[in-house]
Amino acid sequence: MRGLSILFVSVILFSCSGNKRTQEPTGSFPYESDDVSFKSYQTDITLAGTLTTPINDSLKTAVVLIAGSGPSDRDNSNQFGHRMFLVLSDYLTRRGITVLRYDERGVGQSEGNYREATYIDMESDAAGGVQYLREKGFQRIGIIGHSEGGGIAMHVSLNIKTDFLVLLAPANANAHDIMLYQTNQRLVSMLVDEAIRKQIVDNVDSMLTILETESDLAIAKTKMENFIDQKEKEITPAYREVSQRLGDPHRLIEGWLDPKFIYALHHDPLETLRTVRTPVLVLYGDQDGTVDGITLLPAMKSALDSTEHEIKIFPGLGHLFMNSQGVPVEKLHEVEETLAPEVLETMGDWILQKRVN
Repeated sequence: MRGLSILFVSVILFSCSGNKRTQEPTGSFPYESDDVSFKSYQTDITLAGTLTTPINDSLKTAVVLIAGSGPSDRDNSNQFGHRMFLVLSDYLTRRGITVLRYDERGVGQSEGNYREATYIDMESDAAGGVQYLREKGFQRIGIIGHSEGGGIAMHVSLNIKTDFLVLLAPANANAHDIMLYQTNQRLVSMLVDEAIRKQIVDNVDSMLTILETESDLAIAKTKMENFIDQKEKEITPAYREVSQRLGDPHRLIEGWLDPKFIYALHHDPLETLRTVRTPVLVLYGDQDGTVDGITLLPAMKSALDSTEHEIKIFPGLGHLFMNSQGVPVEKLHEVEETLAPEVLETMGDWILQKRVN
């Protein structure tokens, strides 16, 4: 799930005029930055991106960045005006690590259609980036994936040689369970009465069950829309008020019909993680309202038993890994920080330490 993939919440585009992004690089860079292109691993789609390389590169270590759900440009620009991958690539390259970030298919200068792309297509695109770096002569190549991008990174490592994985708040359950968690967390943050909260979560559960069990998506869409229309006739004024604050549920259904969401609905990422044999670093924030990294931590540890790994939980950080304690979702555009320094340092140190080992 990208950034804050919160149910029923209409995406709000904020103007960031006057807001500083103190971590974004400005002026000349102490490294090389080049526009590049590469082919998806198993298709003829050409993807465009940026490769940042340390001057007089001695490490020959590189990473590919994979964004979470939703069409993303190479900087992973989000609805709050932050550019996570721009900041991350600048930090890592200054520490001697080459970074490839790219526009997802159908975004920016990349070919293809994001909406029609499958989960397998997204894996193939990321694998194409790994192959590109291998052909460029890099000796150690890893992947950093955020949210859904973490799940994609796991799959890529099973299909093409990678030397390490960094998973930032990766999905740790199927999309059904994650959506229920997100819905409840959002309602809790809105201080919604427990009874109404339970009603809404139960309704989301019912719609997801329809989508999960009905193989014909057109029929599933009709059934979910009929379910919503029926509930509209039964709800109380208090429920209606909360529902209006959340947004149009019909837009939610459109998002669920994305083939990547359908895939995530039927697959448990921990099953994939159990087969990974590449060294893995997993990072979560203990205030994540999108993925439940705390409750499911034992399951994550168990899934990684057969491979070298490290898991770290950052107090006070949410799904976007910025220090924004006490700042409501609708005001995240006002936060100057894009990525917590402690998260950047943890990733950089771990990648460089893997080189020594």
